[in-house]
Amino acid sequence: MDLNDRKSRILKALVDYYISTAEPVSSRTISKMDELNLSSATIRNEMADLEDMGYLEQPHTSAGRIPSYLGYRAYVDNLMRKYLVTLNEFAELRRQVNHKVEELDYYIKKVLDIASKHTNLTAIAMTPDLKKGCIKRFELMKIDAHSLHLVLITDSGLVKSKTLRLEEEITEEFVLSLRDVLNEVLAGVPLEQLGIQNVEKILQRLSGDKDLLTSIIDFVYFTVNEMNENEILLSGQNNILSLPEFKDVKKVQGFFEILDDKKEVKNIITKNIKAENLNVAIGKESRVESIEDMSLVVSTYKISDGIYGAIGVIGPMRMDYSKVVSSLEAITKNLNEGLLKDYYGNNSE
Repeated sequence: MDLNDRKSRILKALVDYYISTAEPVSSRTISKMDELNLSSATIRNEMADLEDMGYLEQPHTSAGRIPSYLGYRAYVDNLMRKYLVTLNEFAELRRQVNHKVEELDYYIKKVLDIASKHTNLTAIAMTPDLKKGCIKRFELMKIDAHSLHLVLITDSGLVKSKTLRLEEEITEEFVLSLRDVLNEVLAGVPLEQLGIQNVEKILQRLSGDKDLLTSIIDFVYFTVNEMNENEILLSGQNNILSLPEFKDVKKVQGFFEILDDKKEVKNIITKNIKAENLNVAIGKESRVESIEDMSLVVSTYKISDGIYGAIGVIGPMRMDYSKVVSSLEAITKNLNEGLLKDYYGNNSE
């Protein structure tokens, strides 16, 4: 960054003020800030230099200035003071994130709600691509003569379950036999390789009503295929309605159209994730045309080695980067610990 100390202090003060007020900032406003201790004339000259250098812009309708993309970038990389998540905030984040639940999608949605509420912006997430995962084991429980509860567990600790209501009566012996065959044939099989040949092996090894077996194996087959797909989750879509950047109805409509297009949201996330790192993409840095006038902060969370999901916050370039970055760091840290404990560690035996 080619800025001296004085220009850096003025740029930081201007960005801080603009983030909190959404109003273009004049040299007179900056000069009233006690911590700078600079004259209005000095600040005016420095702000003119910052504009010439590309760090500030001047809206046509105002004598004040606002940060440019370059100004925001310099602020995020070098100038912003890290938002300190208070002990109370951290305890609440930890309590909510570490609340154990049965299904990963629901777990991530709860975390997403926390991110949205804490940043007052729209939070987006992508569940992991599990194609590299394997089936670990099956658990089957007879509920009554016509009901069976089937649980599928992957090597990354993810759990999918379903209660099946069957026409034919089932015995405890049949349930145990089915469980053993499912584990013998499918345990260790990569999710992406599950195919009709596996189904045929199971049918060959079991005797009994073909319709009954087919309904059970259909559940296994379709559940595994479902797990191969990334799912896009959203929270706090309406938060943008309170922001001055979205007073224009057409801009609001455009934003909601982006969020309604799950392929586009997935494109936004996948183009901006960095494995095991948090990324701040400002404006055109996202490399996605539909959000080139917005910013995205996205962080990855880990299910197991090589299997990642992502959680992020999207909003105007005038977002509170300090709070968003610190909040996502705290949320992701606790999310990773919760996933390790609830989805991976507890199912590793």
